[in-house]
Amino acid sequence: MGFAPGERVTVCLRPEALELAPADGAADGGNLLYGVLRLRNYLGWLVTCEIELRGGAMIRAQAANPRSQLRFTEGGPIAIRFSPEDVLLLHNPA
Repeated sequence: MGFAPGERVTVCLRPEALELAPADGAADGGNLLYGVLRLRNYLGWLVTCEIELRGGAMIRAQAANPRSQLRFTEGGPIAIRFSPEDVLLLHNPA
């Protein structure tokens, strides 16, 4: 079942499908969301981040190789990159 133009939808993304990137423009390309890193929880083999997107929505990202994610600091700007293949759209009834 498809979607009509202008129809409200819910966008679903798996936390492990998101890649954190600098918000300074170094992450050129499409499929980027921008926000502020609110929480970074380092668990040794995994890091979980909570990002407040522009507009106030919260999103969680996870990385299994956390060393590259440690350069981002809580309270700082951040971008989230994702692949279109990882997006699931759900109908959002009024």
